Amino acid sequence: MRTTTPLTLASLCAGALWGGCAWFLGAKAVGTPIWGGVVASPLIGWMVTALTHAGFCDRGGFGRTMWALGSVYLGALAFGLACGIAALVARGVYIDAEVLLEPVLGVLWGVTMTGFLLFLAPLAYFTHWVLEQQSA
Repeated sequence: MRTTTPLTLASLCAGALWGGCAWFLGAKAVGTPIWGGVVASPLIGWMVTALTHAGFCDRGGFGRTMWALGSVYLGALAFGLACGIAALVARGVYIDAEVLLEPVLGVLWGVTMTGFLLFLAPLAYFTHWVLEQQSA
């Protein structure tokens, strides 16, 4: 029988916390579809950890900063995609690239152009550091 590792549980919890942060920062801008991203946030946290955490842990200094920055954009991309899927479901549209990609581009724009990146990049670094302590 396979057991769940502490890192997996921590990454799911971190994703949920990031989802709450995203809801707080973007609920007005994204609207109702934001709930798709919030609900998917634990899985997004797990995915981002699975794809970027080893790279973060293997680096030092500036390399860690770049991995943390990359994880912000990877998480934002996945969050926007989950919001886009929620928008498709809410509108009853099966495949419409505009409806799907609008939240993705909106989330990426919001992270980059509103100045949130100045807050989110250090938060991602801190999240990776906490996860590193958890996995040690």
